[in-house]
Amino acid sequence: MRTLRIRSFTILLFFFLMLVPWIFYVTTHFIETKTLSFAKNGAQAEILQGQWIEKIVQLIETNSDNWRDPNWQNQLHHELQQAKMEAAILSASDQEIYRSNPQSHGILPSTERFSIIEDGHLLGKVIIYLPKSNAAKFISIFTGLLLAFFIVGVEMRRFLLTCALCSPFQIGEPAV
Repeated sequence: MRTLRIRSFTILLFFFLMLVPWIFYVTTHFIETKTLSFAKNGAQAEILQGQWIEKIVQLIETNSDNWRDPNWQNQLHHELQQAKMEAAILSASDQEIYRSNPQSHGILPSTERFSIIEDGHLLGKVIIYLPKSNAAKFISIFTGLLLAFFIVGVEMRRFLLTCALCSPFQIGEPAV
C-alpha cells in the first residue's frame, strides 16, 4: 500500500469535511426545489412573501362569516396557489373548517399562526404554511457534518494504527 504524507492526509480530511455536508445540502435543495439553481434573490422573495401573507391574512380576517362558504373557499384557495402557500382554518373548538391541502406540508414547514377574536370571543385559529423553510437544509448539513466526522475519525484511526505499525521505532526500544 502506498504511503501518504501527513500533510496530504490532513488536507484530504479537511476537503472531505467540507465536501460531505455540501453534498447533503445540494441534495436537499434539489429534492425541495427540483432544480440545482441557487440564483434566487432571497431578500426580494422575502418581501413578496410578506406581502402575500398580509393579503391572505386580511382576506381571512375580514371574511370570518364566509369561512364555510364554498365560493369564498375557492377564492382563498386561488390566492393561496398564487402565493405558493397553504392554510388551515380551525374553529374555536379546534374543528377543521378549511384546509387548502389535506396532504402533508413538506419537511418541517414554517408556519404563521394567529387567532381571530371578535368582541372578546375567539372565532377561530388560522395556520398559514409558508413555502420557504431552511430547516431541512440545515438539518441535512448537520447530518452530513456528523457523518463526515465519523468517517474521518474512522480513517484517522486506521491511518494512525498503520503509521504506528510501520514506525521504525517499536515500543520499548530506545531511539538512537
